[in-house]
Amino acid sequence: MSDLTRPRRAPEQRSPRRSLRRPLLGAAAALAAFGLVALLVARPWESEGRELGEFAGFTDATCEAFDLSYLESAFGSEHDPQQDDIFSMNGEDDVFALMCDFHTFGLDQVTVHVNGGRDPDGGMALLQLFRQTAEADPDYRVSDLDGLGDAGYRSAYEHEGAEKIMYHFVQGRLEVSINSDVGPDPGDVEAVDALLTEIAEQALILFASET
Repeated sequence: MSDLTRPRRAPEQRSPRRSLRRPLLGAAAALAAFGLVALLVARPWESEGRELGEFAGFTDATCEAFDLSYLESAFGSEHDPQQDDIFSMNGEDDVFALMCDFHTFGLDQVTVHVNGGRDPDGGMALLQLFRQTAEADPDYRVSDLDGLGDAGYRSAYEHEGAEKIMYHFVQGRLEVSINSDVGPDPGDVEAVDALLTEIAEQALILFASET
């Protein structure tokens, strides 16, 4: 797991409802949610001796299963569960999708989208489509996301003094995107990258039965 233990500066106070990504890339998870179908098995998981909560499928309970203690190390502010937003579809209208929107007391935010489907190629096709869209935009910086899933990329762009970062990857039939934003300081960006890697690894563990 990533090292997230170094001291962090106090976060800047920002609006609690910040745009995390451009509308086109932000539509990726929503489009995927309505285009993919999953067949799920619930079970508990462990990661390197650290037990995560029980995987409950595409339900609110799985958002609660993430270990969010790393938020404080990355942002200098603890998780505020009262501000979290969760959206889940566990088979309604043949849709299996989950959004976990996590917040800190310092108004920082990390959003996780997970979509599952029976089509083994559906997630990869979406990944390629949205990567190509990002690469065609000169404002975006796109790079390979190594070590997470079968394929993936990291995209970033600057907006109103913030660095907006997205991790987007596929593992088998599972498609995952994780978004956050941070100030321009390189140390801050490094800490948030480490946090997004940690959350991504947890998602792969919690949804291992779907991959």
